[in-house]
Amino acid sequence: MKIHKFLIVILSLIIFVIASFNSGFFHKKLGFDEVHYVNAAKKGIIINAIDGSDPSFLEFAKFGLAKYQKDYESIERLTQTMIPEEDQLFHLRHFHPPVPVYFWSFFVSNDSKLSDLRLRFSSVIFFIFFISSFLIMGNKSPHGSLSLSPIQALLAISFFTSQIFFWSNASLNFHIFHALACLFFSYSLQNFLVKSSKKNEWILAFSLAGLFLTLETGVFVAFIGLLILVFMKGLKYVISLDLIKILFKGLFILIILWPGIIFSGAPLKSWLMYAYRIFVNANEEYATVQILNNYKSLFLSNTLLIILSIISLLTIIFYRKNIYRESFYVPAILGLSYGIFLSPFILSFTYFIPALSLIIFALYNGLRSTNV
Repeated sequence: MKIHKFLIVILSLIIFVIASFNSGFFHKKLGFDEVHYVNAAKKGIIINAIDGSDPSFLEFAKFGLAKYQKDYESIERLTQTMIPEEDQLFHLRHFHPPVPVYFWSFFVSNDSKLSDLRLRFSSVIFFIFFISSFLIMGNKSPHGSLSLSPIQALLAISFFTSQIFFWSNASLNFHIFHALACLFFSYSLQNFLVKSSKKNEWILAFSLAGLFLTLETGVFVAFIGLLILVFMKGLKYVISLDLIKILFKGLFILIILWPGIIFSGAPLKSWLMYAYRIFVNANEEYATVQILNNYKSLFLSNTLLIILSIISLLTIIFYRKNIYRESFYVPAILGLSYGIFLSPFILSFTYFIPALSLIIFALYNGLRSTNV
């Protein structure tokens, strides 16, 4: 029995809307972080794209060094030439890239109540877009488009209606956008590994830029993707012209969609800020993170999804001779690597969503050839 993708979208949406109304989601006031993101969104796409009047990377580095050295004279001098930190887009976006803010800027309004309602509604729109993208990419591969099997449908619905997916969509955050960017990167990479055409090269470059446009941790996902590419293509690929072209095309697209990084150096600022927090500030911000408790809570609050994931994995292992290698292993490796990398820094369950999305995507892809 085959199931149409449209039915999964509709059923998941109905459950999401019902859960939203029951939780008071549409009338919920914006949280502290969300208010900052909205203030950034109100400045518009163009201002966010050029990073407004944010300090250059050099000014940022000088200011940071002065703070570290407690050079109050330099701090005072530099402060007079820079806009206040609370007005800087870099701080309003909490050190994150601008693409999610581009999206939210279409829904903001000068009327605060109307703005809040529109932004909550934007989550419903993104919910539909995420599910549709997942299903399209999950059922279309270099090996051809395939229909949904019942176990695939159950796995997809359990994921889209799980607590972690609901709450990741129920708040304005960057991690759910990054989850979609990671899925697109995985999909593009697996296609490129099967067929290294010019078209797939540009798509891979675009997806690579998407990682850096949605969250600063995209650099880690890109690095793991590069390792997969080198492993599959051979060590010589590291110095090949083909890899250099992909990287330059990705950089070109990144600059086109976020030209402000040339002056502001925002990604470098973000990485330096996190490096300072972890290595200089004794990892104080993440000292309370309890990795095992986080995973325990994740499993207990998403029991059905975990059970179906285990059943799916066992099914894939049983039919392992039939699976499409790239479609399963690429997202699985990316998801597991990202989950392990981020485990010591998870302050909210939304941090899990990119890794979990990739793992579910891998299982979903692996089930395609089982005919179960």
